[in-house]
Parts: sequence; structure tokens; C-alpha cells
Amino acid sequence: MHTDHTAGLTSSWNTYRIYCSDVTRELAIAKLGLRSELVVGLPLDEPVTIKLDEVGQEMMTVTLIDANHCPGSVMFVFEGYFGRILYTGDFRFCERFLTHSATKGKKFDILYLDNTYCDPKCAFPSRSSATMTIMEIIRNHPQHKVIIGLYSLGKEVLLRAIAVTCKMWIGVDATRMETLKLLQMPDVFTCDVDRTKIQVVKTREITKRNIQMWNSVEPTIAILPTCLYVGGQNPYENVPNVFVVPYSDHCSFEELRSPEMSDNYAMQNCLAGNISEGKSRIGLDDACDMEKKNSGVERNIAVPASRRQESDSVLRAEVENGIENNDFEPDQDTKGDSSRLESDTVSKIEVENVCKDNNFDRPRC
Repeated sequence: MHTDHTAGLTSSWNTYRIYCSDVTRELAIAKLGLRSELVVGLPLDEPVTIKLDEVGQEMMTVTLIDANHCPGSVMFVFEGYFGRILYTGDFRFCERFLTHSATKGKKFDILYLDNTYCDPKCAFPSRSSATMTIMEIIRNHPQHKVIIGLYSLGKEVLLRAIAVTCKMWIGVDATRMETLKLLQMPDVFTCDVDRTKIQVVKTREITKRNIQMWNSVEPTIAILPTCLYVGGQNPYENVPNVFVVPYSDHCSFEELRSPEMSDNYAMQNCLAGNISEGKSRIGLDDACDMEKKNSGVERNIAVPASRRQESDSVLRAEVENGIENNDFEPDQDTKGDSSRLESDTVSKIEVENVCKDNNFDRPRC
């Protein structure tokens, strides 16, 4: 649940129900103050039928698939009178997508695709490889404090892997600890940041001035796990003691144009929008040459009269009430670049074994 997807959602939201994963529901209620009755958590991997009108005359089914992105993030498969639609949202491609019951052998009328890094310049490694690079940096600086810059949500699995592999506790602030507890992450985090070698701060705190200040107290390095600067200018290139590691929870260019994507997700239209902010990127059609997938092909889908009438009445009500008067302001604190559990990272059992062995002292919160 990144804030570039939640603009306008505050405690004053009282308009429509929001459908999301169970994890996102918990985060939305706790972090955004949304009313619990307006947030509907749906299970993963199970088709759910939803009414599209008051009397249940028109229905659709929706299936949620773990997007391999950040906690709670999902892809949506919609099926109904409009055809079959796959909306990826932010995601990182992995093999299990190809065998999922909601996508395997299915033809989609429309694919809404996350093309955040759909640029030939955006070549970066797997998260496993990037994680190993980060471990190596930490091992090569045994006398240094390690500061890791992250957004408010995401890359929790990376932190867990670092804690288990390095056998060190990860220092976090109280707000992040609250989120970690909400996500039921393993107990490898502490608020006692002064007694930890590794500490997490917000990305924006990694500045040249702060690096100099931290090093005036003790030898310190900073690590930024992000692909934001891949293929572009890295503002930290000449800043001593800062390591930018290409760790991403979005697909690389090669993953987006891979045969697995194009061959397995048969579609009539591919709509690739720049979902994330940042440097200028070209669209999927130009970059991946997906043969006019978004060339304005006519689609003759018959919208039922009951659904048309309901949509018209909602539109009229919004116009009459003046939707432009809504005082919702998007939260600019963070933007999406985060991670979620993947099969090639350290397992929960390994974390529990490390904690059970008590191989390092527990700092107190």
C-alpha cells in the first residue's frame, strides 16, 4: 500500500467500498484511518463474486494474485460481461504467475501493465542477486555502522534476510516497528537503534550532510536499495560512503519483454501506463514492440442497460455534488519501490532458528 496509490484516501472517506487484499485492509485502516466497514478484504487465489448493481442483476468475479511487490499488493483478474481483464498494478514477475489458475491458458481482452521500468536502459538483476550484493557490502565494512534508506513500506523481506544472514538486529523507529508488528514480521527488529550496527531510516534522510554528520560520530556507510537511478543519473555517484544497489520490486525491461510474458498472457489490448513517477520512460508498445496491442482496436462489448443506468446516475450525482470540491490531498511522503516475500529469500523457519539459537544479544526497545 504505497501512497502513490492512495491519494485522497483519508479518515473522511465515506463514498464507496474499497476492495483489496486482507493485508492492505489492515494497513489502510491502521495507517489511513479508513472506516473498517468501507474496506473489504478479499482472499488471495480464490474467485470472488461481486454485485455490480443493487439488485444483483449484473455480477463479476475478481481473483487476487500476490503481485510479488510490497506487503498486500495484488494483481486483479476481472471477469464479467466486459470480458476478461488482468490489472497488474505494481509487480515483479516470477514463474508462479504462469501456472496460476486465474491466468494459465487464459486469454485477456485487456492487460493493464506496470511499465515503470519499460526502457531498454533499465537492466537490473534479480532481487536475490541484489540481496547478495548488499550482504557483501556489509561484510566488507565490519567496523562501520550501516544505514539503510527505505520508504515507509516495503523491502521488509530484504531486512529479514540481512538480519538472519548477518546475525544482527535491525534498528527501526517506532512508526516502522508498528507496521512490522501489523505485518507479523519475525522478531528481528528493535527500536534500540543506538545499540545496533544496522539501522533503517527514510530514504530522504540519506544526504551528503547526514553522511558527514554520522561519520563524525562513528564510521558509517549508507545503502540505498533502489533501481530509481538505473539508466539515468545517480545523484549519489560522487558521495562517499553511499552505495546504491539495484534492488527492485518492479519488473526489469527484460522481464517485461520476455517470451514468458507475451506468450502466456495472450491479449487483445495492452494498456501500459507510467504507473510510477520518476525519470521519463517510453511506453511498452515502443519499447517491447508488442505489435499494436494498444493501437485503438475497436472492442464491441455490450454494456447491460442496468449497468449503464447505474453508471449514469452515479455520474449525475457526482456532477451535482461538485466532486471538484473534495479536499483530498495526495500524500507525497513516499512513492513505490518495495518488496514482498519471494521464494528465493530466507525462509521464516531460518529466522526462527537463528532467534532460537540466540546467536546474538537482543537489544531492548
